[in-house]
Amino acid sequence: MNTLLDIKHDADIVQANQIDDDVIVAYEEERGPGPTPPYAPDWANIEGPWNYALLEIFMEAYTATYLVRDAEQQEDVCKMFMDRLRRLKKKVKQAAPQIGETNTQMNQRLLTQHRRVLLNQRRNSRRNEVSIQTSLIRLFESKRKQRFSVRSRITVQNAASQKSGDGRVIWEHLDEILSTLGAGGMSSDESDFDDDGQKAYFVKKVSWRRVGLVARMITVDRDRNFKNCYENITGNAPKPRKRRVNATESARRPIPGLPINFYDDVWYSRLDEGQKKLLGAKAALDLIEFQRVEG
Repeated sequence: MNTLLDIKHDADIVQANQIDDDVIVAYEEERGPGPTPPYAPDWANIEGPWNYALLEIFMEAYTATYLVRDAEQQEDVCKMFMDRLRRLKKKVKQAAPQIGETNTQMNQRLLTQHRRVLLNQRRNSRRNEVSIQTSLIRLFESKRKQRFSVRSRITVQNAASQKSGDGRVIWEHLDEILSTLGAGGMSSDESDFDDDGQKAYFVKKVSWRRVGLVARMITVDRDRNFKNCYENITGNAPKPRKRRVNATESARRPIPGLPINFYDDVWYSRLDEGQKKLLGAKAALDLIEFQRVEG
């Protein structure tokens, strides 16, 4: 991690590279590139998309050097990365002069804080800040929220660009489906290499979701590939998301309270009455049949 951030000791982070807030916002909205060397964290939002992108870069470098035996060990490494960012953030915050504080006063404050840290270490009062599983869950949630945000812009802007007619109706229909599913209804990815040796993101299977909804999400994603939906601002090239027959099953629980025709018929038929009651499916939403519409 020191290599990633170009530091030798924690104290070096105070003089390390800083990243502009506008660059971070552009990445989160998928209209700008992600982290590039020299790398710098997003201190304002430790568990935001930018820092999880840094985590992915770190894990690729880490696994190229060290053997990760299983998922549990991988989770441990991810947790240590995020915990280290939190500690470094404290260093950055402590080193910044407070309002009206002289250099002498700041140095005295830092000395007092250092003594307090040593005292706490002697007491061995270590605390668990975030569970291992929670760190990975938040990583996936961040990606799903990002994907939902991009798809939402596509449907809204395309609907607005159609003055009337079938095109507008279809894009409004797709936006309604997207809004109903929410960020939780977006598929997760797992990174792997395709047959050409190129890194790709394979979509995990969501068995409870109706297949017809997947086709509609693909329609939205294809429009993201065909044209720029950010008013001529060039953004990130979309990551290659591929679907395969033997896709990994998503471990996420089904979203309750969706229209009943959003759930897969076979999956729903296997639920007992108690499970159906807990799921609380609502009345079916009319799903319009259509062919892909350009623009």
